[in-house]
Amino acid sequence: MKQLKSPVLTMIGTALLSFIRILPPLLFFEIIYKLLCTLIFSPLLSAIMQGALSLSGYEVAFNNEIAGFYTTIPGIISAIVICVLAGFLAYFEYAVLILMIYYRYTGNPVSLADSMKMALTTFKSLASPGFIGFLFYSLGLLPLINLGFAPSIRPEGEIPNFISGELYKSFFGSVLMVVFYVIMYLLFFCAIFVLPSMVLRRRKFGNAFRFSLSLLLSMKLKNAIAIIVLFLLWCVLFLYPGIVPTYYAGISDASLAEILGNFFFSWKSLLQFLLTEGLQICLTILLFTFLVALYGICGGRVSLNEQAMPTIERRLKKTQGFAFKIYNGFRFLGQKIASWVQRRAFYQKHKRPIWAISGILLFLVVFGILHYQPNTYDHVVVGHRGSAYGVENTLEAVQGAIDAKADYAEIDILLSKDGVPVVIHDENLKRLSGENVNVYDLTAAQLSKISLSQNDMTGKISTLNEVIDYSRGKIDLLIELKLHGHEKKSLVDEVVKVVEQNHFQRNCEIMSLEYSLVEELKTNYPEYTVGYCVYGNLGQARLNSLRQLNVDFLIIEESMASNSFIAQCNQAWLPVYIWTVNQQQTMESCLKMGASGIITDKPKDARKVVNAFIRESMQ
Repeated sequence: MKQLKSPVLTMIGTALLSFIRILPPLLFFEIIYKLLCTLIFSPLLSAIMQGALSLSGYEVAFNNEIAGFYTTIPGIISAIVICVLAGFLAYFEYAVLILMIYYRYTGNPVSLADSMKMALTTFKSLASPGFIGFLFYSLGLLPLINLGFAPSIRPEGEIPNFISGELYKSFFGSVLMVVFYVIMYLLFFCAIFVLPSMVLRRRKFGNAFRFSLSLLLSMKLKNAIAIIVLFLLWCVLFLYPGIVPTYYAGISDASLAEILGNFFFSWKSLLQFLLTEGLQICLTILLFTFLVALYGICGGRVSLNEQAMPTIERRLKKTQGFAFKIYNGFRFLGQKIASWVQRRAFYQKHKRPIWAISGILLFLVVFGILHYQPNTYDHVVVGHRGSAYGVENTLEAVQGAIDAKADYAEIDILLSKDGVPVVIHDENLKRLSGENVNVYDLTAAQLSKISLSQNDMTGKISTLNEVIDYSRGKIDLLIELKLHGHEKKSLVDEVVKVVEQNHFQRNCEIMSLEYSLVEELKTNYPEYTVGYCVYGNLGQARLNSLRQLNVDFLIIEESMASNSFIAQCNQAWLPVYIWTVNQQQTMESCLKMGASGIITDKPKDARKVVNAFIRESMQ
């Protein structure tokens, strides 16, 4: 009896064969494109943002200033320009990958150069209001899901921990996060054929999404087994906890200068990083190969405008000719200047000293780029809201930080109805007590009678005075000032009064998200150690802008941590604390980047990591 070949097995075999043949040129393309995004395109987009900030009167924008910037004309224009450019860059990368895979899969291979030219003929897919949907899809959804389809211009995205962490602390918030991610993954799979449909069929985003959904609903499960297995493989390899580490301190999110510097001091980490990146690129190409194959076997149509190729080539040649004219012009100008300098008698007489001084200046420039001010401060562990070993901000949570041998217990302060500083984070007590009451509607005595519960633990609301008395001689406090908008007294004055009544000035540091409170503290009480808590920034934080903050230390959100930012802070002699870091691997990375403090719900883990880091640093 004659055996029938399975269409699915045929597809898998053809796709694997196509992948093997297409891998070298596409691997080369992806490496070059990622380098271009890192070294040229991303800095260009950052420069556009920095220019818009300058026009709006900012050098760098922190916290609430970010929203203010986006209400200005330069802010709006820069956001539109950046999104459009990033969208085009993402689409071009997808188009090149899909086209080259398609032609190889169908037995009509084309060169990488022709694939790049053909990609330009498919840009018609973006010429509609649906381009906004494509931006959300390519720059928002795909980096957030992180299943191998994120573009090089925005390889990853995440919800900041100060948002997700807060939501996960309540049952309703946890449910909300689960529902959110379920919806995101459903959208991802519903839009699985959007990219091949836009590139190969030249559909607008809206039509491509509807077609993708209809194709998905009509698809047989057995056809998708191969790509599902690849998604699972990606999750096992790269998503948390992940077999393969994807973050390398000093290399990931580093500039070219930082990477060059780490090549000499951490070459093993750099090699591991390159191998990981190479593995991710190969798996991404394999995923796209099976996506194109699946698109074909499920009945996806192709309508490419190959007749437009001569026009594209003529335009490219014209652009290339214009670029060469500019290059030759600069080259001619440089030769003229060099010739003029060489004819000068001064140069002829002092040639050797000039070259020696030039060499020294070049060395100093390179050293200045590669050198960063090291962290010279003590490394401290801070228990976030006390710790997770008791209801947050209660005496039990502070005791957890004490038991973990943390250096500080961080506590949040709000004013009660009668103007007493009380230790609580939320102005509404629904999350921790189940009672829909506000801190500013109750006196300190009334608040002390409310029972709090969290993670099967119970506790009470204490005043700042009670927490200081409990902490004395056991642990120092990092006091965060918070506003609820109903204060009848100065929060700063009331907190300082309690601290001084207890003679606790040398055993506490004070910080706030509200820069107005930070300024008030530094103006009226300059003897205190004051920090500014930052959850986001736009623009480059330079030395002058950091010094102008007039603070003693910075507290930054985990997603903001980068080698360059922390290095700038260290150069400005600003210690950096990072919150809220609960994974040991991330703690290690933050310390290697130069952070002075780790603010965490798990001070026991942080204490171990910091002690190990200090021991290694002394060897």
